[in-house]
Amino acid sequence: MNLHYKKERGSVILNKKEWAGEYQTNNVFIAFKIKKKIFEKQSKYQKITIYDSIELGRIFFLDDVVMLTEKDEFMYHEMLVHPTMGQLDSPKKVLIIGGGDGGTLREALKYPIEKATLVEIDKDVIEASKKYLPFTGKSFMDKRANIIVGDGAKFVAETDEKFDAVFVDSADPVGDCAVLFSEKFIGDIHKILNKGGIVVAQSESPFYDFVVVKDYLKFMKKYFTHSLTYLGFVPTYPSGMWSYVMARDMEIGIPKEKVKGLKYFNPVIFQAAQALPNWMCNTLYPI
Repeated sequence: MNLHYKKERGSVILNKKEWAGEYQTNNVFIAFKIKKKIFEKQSKYQKITIYDSIELGRIFFLDDVVMLTEKDEFMYHEMLVHPTMGQLDSPKKVLIIGGGDGGTLREALKYPIEKATLVEIDKDVIEASKKYLPFTGKSFMDKRANIIVGDGAKFVAETDEKFDAVFVDSADPVGDCAVLFSEKFIGDIHKILNKGGIVVAQSESPFYDFVVVKDYLKFMKKYFTHSLTYLGFVPTYPSGMWSYVMARDMEIGIPKEKVKGLKYFNPVIFQAAQALPNWMCNTLYPI
């Protein structure tokens, strides 16, 4: 894949450590005025950095790439989880691949499910989120959360357990995360879904990384009878627009609004999110 963030993307500190920023492409840079760096650690897998910023609250970086900010993370996590959960009649078990910050887990646990299994490869991400990102990390304390530190693709390939929903909340498709964007991984997910179950995955910026969106949807179409791409705003992610791919073996419908108090998602938003610009639609759904 010819992706924009291979080597060039990453954070830098400017102006005597008053600003933290990220190269979103070779030529596009986003910067945040910070109060201080509150945590940094090189784990076995990646560099973990958390800043306290003036405008956006806590900012969480992995390998110098923004994973979330306190101010806008709800936009991403709500659009990843609620369009799926709102379509399922009585989901009991969900699986989250990645999501070590706890945000996707938090949203899934807003439903009366029996168990949410989260498989995160980096224990240090979970521990840092618990301590420094309480707005998402508090979800790890829920008794319904089953936390597994391990390889998500390996878990999906080997588990005998079945799930009503699978959420792929991965980092960018490089390094250890590349396998989570592979055709085999999607095929393995298909095997562990209950009848009528849904898989949804984040599929990167449609503006900068359209190849990822295209390939992910192609893989979904190979294994599932129904699939689609939808969009949502995340201001601090590259281009400010983010994409998601959803699939199941029955018709994808309009989700019900089962959870009150959400800040972004509603059923009308999901319907609108499926309306794609011509340059996307003509390639993803050719006549």
